[in-house]
Amino acid sequence: MNQTNAFKTLKIFMRGKSVATLQAQLRHRGFVINDPASVFGPTTRDAVKALQKQLSLKATGTVDSALWKALAGNLTSSAEPDSPELTSTTSPDPSADKLEALIQLLISKGIIEPQELDALLHATETKMEKPLFL
Repeated sequence: MNQTNAFKTLKIFMRGKSVATLQAQLRHRGFVINDPASVFGPTTRDAVKALQKQLSLKATGTVDSALWKALAGNLTSSAEPDSPELTSTTSPDPSADKLEALIQLLISKGIIEPQELDALLHATETKMEKPLFL
C-alpha cells in the first residue's frame, strides 16, 4: 500500500482494493466476514467495531488512521481471550507478524491481489492435506 492509500478512511458501502485489504486483515485476526470481497458491508462494519472496542478505540465502524495503524501492528489488543469476536489466539507471535508484513508487501507491490489471498487462505482451510506450494 502506498502512503496516500495507507490511511484512506473506509466506511460502509465503500468498495475497492483498500476494503479487500481490510477484510483480509480482519479475517487474519479471526473475524468472520460474510460480505462480498472488496465490499464494506454490515459484517465488515461489525468486525471493525468489535476490533475498535478490543483496541480501546471509539467503536464507530469507520476505518480511520488510528485503526489502520493498529492493523499495521502499532497497537496491541486489549481483548479478553474468551471474547466472542476474537476466535484466534491473542498471544503475540513474531512469525505471524512477519507473515503479515510479507503479505502486505506482496499486496502493495501488486504481486498478489487480496481476493487471491482470500481464495488461497480458504483453499488451505478446506484442503489442509495438500501442500500450499510445491
